[in-house]
Amino acid sequence: EGPVLQRVEYLAISMWLIKILANISLSLWAACRGMKNMFQIKPRASLLAFLVGILILEYFVKEPNIFQWISEFYLDAGLYFIYGYIPLMFVVTQIKKNWNKA
Repeated sequence: EGPVLQRVEYLAISMWLIKILANISLSLWAACRGMKNMFQIKPRASLLAFLVGILILEYFVKEPNIFQWISEFYLDAGLYFIYGYIPLMFVVTQIKKNWNKA
């Protein structure tokens, strides 16, 4: 152990924090933008609701197993969304366009 290694650890931890904050910020921005477009809710109100929701979830979730389950669920939901919901919506919009032309 030496002071140089400890300083490198501080640098690595701060870089990891910046990466995590960027991902959280982008996710919150997308969620707030979606709420604004879908429900005409002000972004500030939806951001506050999402942040309070995250804080409440973080308070109640204490075990690492639950974090692992949530992470896997999030990954699976994203996979199904990309490969299922988006193509389904494309087909539905194409059918609606053809229906309106007729």
